[in-house]
Amino acid sequence: MRVCPRDLSFFPGNGKDLHVGFGDPPKMAKELSAQGASEEEQLECYRNVRDEIKAFFETLPEILNE
Repeated sequence: MRVCPRDLSFFPGNGKDLHVGFGDPPKMAKELSAQGASEEEQLECYRNVRDEIKAFFETLPEILNE
Protein backbone atom coordinates (compact mmCIF):
# COMPACT_ATOMS: atom_id res chain seq x y z
CA MET A 1 0.00 0.00 0.00
CA ARG A 2 1.33 3.42 -0.94
CA VAL A 3 0.80 6.69 0.87
CA CYS A 4 0.60 9.99 -0.94
CA PRO A 5 2.56 12.48 1.19
CA ARG A 6 0.48 15.44 0.05
CA ASP A 7 -2.91 14.38 1.37
CA LEU A 8 -2.16 11.05 3.06
CA SER A 9 -4.51 9.19 0.71
CA PHE A 10 -3.89 5.48 0.41
CA PHE A 11 -3.35 3.82 -2.95
CA PRO A 12 -3.53 0.03 -3.01
CA GLY A 13 -1.14 -1.94 -5.19
CA ASN A 14 1.84 -0.82 -7.17
CA GLY A 15 2.18 2.66 -8.49
CA LYS A 16 4.63 4.77 -10.39
CA ASP A 17 6.07 7.93 -8.91
CA LEU A 18 6.55 10.71 -11.41
CA HIS A 19 7.90 14.16 -10.86
CA VAL A 20 8.02 16.60 -13.71
CA GLY A 21 9.29 20.07 -13.07
CA PHE A 22 7.82 22.92 -15.06
CA GLY A 23 8.90 26.53 -15.08
CA ASP A 24 7.25 29.09 -12.80
CA PRO A 25 5.46 31.51 -15.18
CA PRO A 26 4.76 34.25 -12.60
CA LYS A 27 8.42 34.27 -11.59
CA MET A 28 9.63 34.27 -15.20
CA ALA A 29 7.16 37.01 -16.19
CA LYS A 30 8.23 39.13 -13.23
CA GLU A 31 11.87 38.79 -14.24
CA LEU A 32 11.02 39.74 -17.83
CA SER A 33 8.99 42.71 -16.62
CA ALA A 34 11.97 43.95 -14.61
CA GLN A 35 13.99 43.78 -17.83
CA GLY A 36 11.38 45.91 -19.63
CA ALA A 37 9.62 43.13 -21.53
CA SER A 38 6.20 43.83 -23.02
CA GLU A 39 3.03 42.24 -21.66
CA GLU A 40 2.96 39.98 -24.72
CA GLU A 41 6.50 38.78 -24.01
CA GLN A 42 5.52 38.10 -20.41
CA LEU A 43 2.45 36.13 -21.49
CA GLU A 44 4.69 33.95 -23.62
CA CYS A 45 6.07 32.41 -20.38
CA TYR A 46 2.61 31.15 -19.51
CA ARG A 47 2.02 29.87 -23.02
CA ASN A 48 5.32 28.00 -23.10
CA VAL A 49 4.68 26.26 -19.79
CA ARG A 50 1.11 25.47 -20.90
CA ASP A 51 2.50 23.85 -24.04
CA GLU A 52 5.09 21.89 -22.03
CA ILE A 53 2.37 20.54 -19.73
CA LYS A 54 0.20 19.60 -22.71
CA ALA A 55 3.11 17.79 -24.37
CA PHE A 56 3.82 15.91 -21.15
CA PHE A 57 0.21 14.76 -20.79
CA GLU A 58 0.14 13.64 -24.40
CA THR A 59 3.05 11.30 -23.68
CA LEU A 60 1.78 10.21 -20.26
CA PRO A 61 0.15 6.94 -21.40
CA GLU A 62 3.43 5.91 -23.02
CA ILE A 63 5.38 6.84 -19.89
CA LEU A 64 3.03 4.88 -17.62
CA ASN A 65 3.33 1.77 -19.78
CA GLU A 66 7.13 1.67 -19.49
